[in-house]
Amino acid sequence: MTTDQNQPMAAIDALLEAARRGMDRVQPAALASEIAAGALIADIRPVEQRERDGDMPGALVIDRNVLEWRLDPTSPHHIPAGCA
Repeated sequence: MTTDQNQPMAAIDALLEAARRGMDRVQPAALASEIAAGALIADIRPVEQRERDGDMPGALVIDRNVLEWRLDPTSPHHIPAGCA
């Protein structure tokens, strides 16, 4: 894979691109129905962005810098809601 400047893509960029291909992006208007259907919605935006743009009702707020530990069921810092 290459960047726009025809330079090799950084490994993290390739990893993120591959991970994002398997993600479903949900529009804000669909959050309530997704939550009702059992989806876990994690809001990882910084507090300043949440204050500016508003909360996502029903979303679990998890700071981005601890996301992996909170959602890993083997982590002593996991949250039960994220470990189904």
